Parts: sequence; structure tokens; C-alpha cells
Amino acid sequence: MKWYKFIIYFQLFAFAVLTVVDGVRYMNGMIYEGYARQVYLMYPGMQTMDVIFGIFCFLMAGYAIYVRQGLANFKAASVKQYYAFLIVGIAYSLLYMAVVSGVTGVPIGSVLRMDAGITANIGIRVGIIFANITYFKKRGHLFVN
Repeated sequence: MKWYKFIIYFQLFAFAVLTVVDGVRYMNGMIYEGYARQVYLMYPGMQTMDVIFGIFCFLMAGYAIYVRQGLANFKAASVKQYYAFLIVGIAYSLLYMAVVSGVTGVPIGSVLRMDAGITANIGIRVGIIFANITYFKKRGHLFVN
């Protein structure tokens, strides 16, 4: 149960905190490391998208805590909600890359190479999903109420 305790006592809280930080960075244009003004002047649609994605980050942080509470209380649906949280995070990253590509005209492959954070986010979540499939199959009997 060490992995389970890691998930409920650290991982989901860390995801929530990091997601809030990302939300603040999107909302304030900090993801452009001091070049937000230039980016927004060149691509005005990015500012609106950054605000929308920032709000989404705040919602995902709240959902991470909700999922954590469900897992901690061994709720039957919580494992599926945990997977949904991870998958939505992947979809969100891919959607953001597609939006950046659409607004800027830069190919998605180039966006992926430019933003190592998105690549890491996707890789970490995919790894966690695969690590948890076997783990939660073996412990499915614990999540019954």
C-alpha cells in the first residue's frame, strides 16, 4: 500500500499545487518568461486562450483534491476518477499544443519540441497510468463503498 499512500498523501496534492502554479502562469502570461507582451501583440488570440487554460488549471487542481478524497475514503468510483484526471491532463496538454499551433501557425511537432514542460507532463501522466493499471487491478476489492 506504499504506492497508494504516495498517491493520496503526495502525488495528488503535488499535482494540485503544480496545476495552480501553471494556472497562475497562464493567467499572467508568465509562461512566456518575460515576453508575454510581445507574444500577445503578435498573436492576440493567445491571451484569451491562456486565460481559459489558466481557469481550466484551477478547476483541475480542485478535481485532484476531490479525487484524492475519494481514493482516501476507498470510494468505488475514485479509481476511475483518478484515471480520468490523468487522461484529461494529457488531453489538455495536447489541446494546448494544438491551440498554440493553430494560433501561431507553428507545426505541432515544433511546439512539442519548444515546450519541454508539456512533453514532460504527457510522459509523466502516461507512465503513471501504466504503473497504476496493474496496481489497482490487484487492489480493486478495497474500493467498494
